Amino acid sequence: MQWNPKDYGDEVASILALAESGQRLIPLTQGKICSKEARRRIQSQSAQQLFPAAPAPEAAASGLYLYFSCWEDAHSGAKHCGSPSERAPETLGNMEPFYFHRRLSRCRQSSRLGTGARSA
Repeated sequence: MQWNPKDYGDEVASILALAESGQRLIPLTQGKICSKEARRRIQSQSAQQLFPAAPAPEAAASGLYLYFSCWEDAHSGAKHCGSPSERAPETLGNMEPFYFHRRLSRCRQSSRLGTGARSA
């Protein structure tokens, strides 16, 4: 089964089309933003607008930023997903945003130290 970017809507698919339509391999260390146009288009809409059906739209938007190597934007968005103690009770079963933020923070920290990403 092949991944289809259109499953996330036309807007997200058109943004992903700016860099290999979701097939780009994401570097494990912080690097140069690969599409300033993609970053501009992601910034022009809210996470809820881009991912209206997602249980954690902020985490989904952070992943989209990460795909384009917009590390600071990805980290900033992911940290707003909240830790389990800060989240609404109805979202506590979905821990992916919290773990995504932790993983992104570790990759970011490793990049700053010049050590590359390490396993969690």
